[in-house]
Amino acid sequence: MTDARHAMIDAIRYNPIVKAIAENPLLLFLVMGIGGVIALAWAFLLLDCLIRNFDRHAHITGKPKLDKLVWFGICLTLAGAVVYYFKVRRKAPHI
Repeated sequence: MTDARHAMIDAIRYNPIVKAIAENPLLLFLVMGIGGVIALAWAFLLLDCLIRNFDRHAHITGKPKLDKLVWFGICLTLAGAVVYYFKVRRKAPHI
């Protein structure tokens, strides 16, 4: 056996989370589903940030084009996307 295969077998044997997912395919689909929902929400917030008009709200710099760039940079992280949702999207849901 190769070293990579040994490493994978050791990871399954000694990591309880990996072992649980390997033994139960339903749990794997659940984890993948939750990850997919999070990825779709994140993509939606990035798209919302790109098409939103920042002339009327969510000012950071006072310049709408620069505000859009700053918010997009913030949304690139998952935590930043959560902040964007509560500070911008929730307060002004219509674009």
